[in-house]
Amino acid sequence: MQNASRFLFLVVLLLGALLPGAGQAQEDPLQVESRRRVAAADLRLASHWLAYAYQIPDRVPQEMLLAGYSYGDTLVALALIGQGASLNEVLEQRQRHLWPEVARRVEVDPERLPGSIRDLMSSGAGGNPPAPLHFLPDVRPGLLERLRLPAFSPTIPDPVAVERFGLRPEEVENIRRVLDNPNEVPEEWLKLPAGRTLLTADWLIAATLAKFKPFPLETLLETRVGQVIEWADVTSLFGMGPQVLTQGPLAAVYPVLSGVPPHAILAAHRRASFPSALPLRYDLERLPSTQKTALRPLLGWTYQETPAERTRLDQEDLELAEKAIALALARAGRLDLALILERRVEGETWAGIVRRFALDMTGQEDLWAAIQAREPR
Repeated sequence: MQNASRFLFLVVLLLGALLPGAGQAQEDPLQVESRRRVAAADLRLASHWLAYAYQIPDRVPQEMLLAGYSYGDTLVALALIGQGASLNEVLEQRQRHLWPEVARRVEVDPERLPGSIRDLMSSGAGGNPPAPLHFLPDVRPGLLERLRLPAFSPTIPDPVAVERFGLRPEEVENIRRVLDNPNEVPEEWLKLPAGRTLLTADWLIAATLAKFKPFPLETLLETRVGQVIEWADVTSLFGMGPQVLTQGPLAAVYPVLSGVPPHAILAAHRRASFPSALPLRYDLERLPSTQKTALRPLLGWTYQETPAERTRLDQEDLELAEKAIALALARAGRLDLALILERRVEGETWAGIVRRFALDMTGQEDLWAAIQAREPR
């Protein structure tokens, strides 16, 4: 019996030496689940830094990261478009080539890129990329401003239009919901019914054309009713070139009606939902130092961080996303950053700081998600 016990003990030791990770302390499952929630929320926050730096819709980095691109690959790809490359071409080339060759093929001199990006290019930036994404329209710096739709009157549709197009109360609500904030609507909202075979996208196109051209909204819609005449033909009838639909703000709307190619993403429309948890490889605090180094300046740029604030934040024991949270809350309340950090040092949660200073989180869903993910459970 004693020899058998000693034999089993030796087997355990041998397995411990041979099996990867055997004998090492395992992470607490509750802690792992907590960090997975933090990773999912922080992805949205970090996507905002990436988008702000290049003035592109937040959805672009969101979709790249959620599709499986690493933070490193995403940083390099956006740095290349910052030098004039097409993002769709960059992602196609990345499927077959290493980053230095991708840069050569899209005619970007790597020496013009920041040192932190060059470091990512030489390190591989995070493994093999997933299947390339295709964005509509193609993504280049400043796209966000070029896609911005105008503001519309809250009285659209008026009582005359309601009767003219036989609008039911729910269809009136559909139209007003889309026109109320057209730059933030999910793609699905543009396909809602809006009277006499029209969709809400038809109303948005007509309202935009009427905003810039001297044609009544109702006249444009009457021409379109029945969807017999395509919008490209409608614009021609009214003396406008069809490019008005594919260049500028309507490039975010027209493809919903004309047809979006399979696997293409309408960059202008916000994502309707996000995962509540992600694998730990998405955790910002687990990223290689080269990727965190490249992300840090974008964080500071987003919140207009001063050199003094940078120094103070780097002295604090805060995660990368928490530095962003501290800066964002200081800006939201027009408060000194030191005041926010003092409350944090005292043990107050980020949500508690929001409540203490009665900070308005309207329109700050990504920031609030990162804060909520860190609330004790």
